[in-house]
Amino acid sequence: MRLTCILPYVSHLGHPGNRQNPVIQTFLRGDAAQFTQLSSVVTLVDAMHGPARLEEGTPEFLDQIAYADQILLNKVDLVESKAEGRKALDELSRELRRINPLARFSETALHEGEDSSRAANLELIDDGAYDLQRLVSY
Repeated sequence: MRLTCILPYVSHLGHPGNRQNPVIQTFLRGDAAQFTQLSSVVTLVDAMHGPARLEEGTPEFLDQIAYADQILLNKVDLVESKAEGRKALDELSRELRRINPLARFSETALHEGEDSSRAANLELIDDGAYDLQRLVSY
């Protein structure tokens, strides 16, 4: 059997790129680097809880935003259904883009239905290599 893709999941507690938990470095410079190519770093932000996480300002959360080349704003349907929901999503998106203006942003819905098509065109596995230097030099 030949693996064509590895999708590691780092929970909200994981640092994507620092010395304490170098997930990105494992694929760029670690033992796995000789067998793999890091294609993309995707961060999933819960639209319901994202504002509170930003307010908390934990290094783990901020690093996950900063090191991502793709950010998925998830569960937007749950926020949009509330009064002022779109405004709240726009404010959250602005703040995420302030932290990482280089990332690609997409919105996804939790529930199936008309809005679930937002996720249909996502390209989570990029055809290019992840460029840590581009993010660090910004």
